[in-house]
Amino acid sequence: MSALTFFIKSLKLPPSQYCVVGGAMMEQYGLRPLGSHDVDLLVTPELWAELCDHPNWEPPHENLNGSLGGNPKYKLNFMGLPIEAINMAAKAFKPLHMQRYLDNATLFDDVPFIRVEDMLEWKIVKCHRDERDARDINLMAKYLENQKCA
Repeated sequence: MSALTFFIKSLKLPPSQYCVVGGAMMEQYGLRPLGSHDVDLLVTPELWAELCDHPNWEPPHENLNGSLGGNPKYKLNFMGLPIEAINMAAKAFKPLHMQRYLDNATLFDDVPFIRVEDMLEWKIVKCHRDERDARDINLMAKYLENQKCA
């Protein structure tokens, strides 16, 4: 079991109600070197409601009006690593297939991670396409192409 999956499992979240996205997902698939600054979790509205009421989750202190269109996130600092929950019911995500992302997630040590093709779709449709997003899109496209050839 990797340190990342061990860490996420320690949160004891219901696997059917979240999946790992973003940089931590890229690391898990070997698309980025280890060392993500945070772990982003796409969560169901039900889990979002539970987290909002949990004393260990608090609103972020910085402005997070980036690619989520002002959607509030809640952050948990656990063992020094920030965890960010993203509510899949946010208006900004309506054109995407968020439930499909959860349903089709790939399990690594019983921790659900968004599939590469789904993260690629998300990056193409919803991200600001800064330098990092462009690099991630390229890495994911190459990964998927290599998977077809294998």
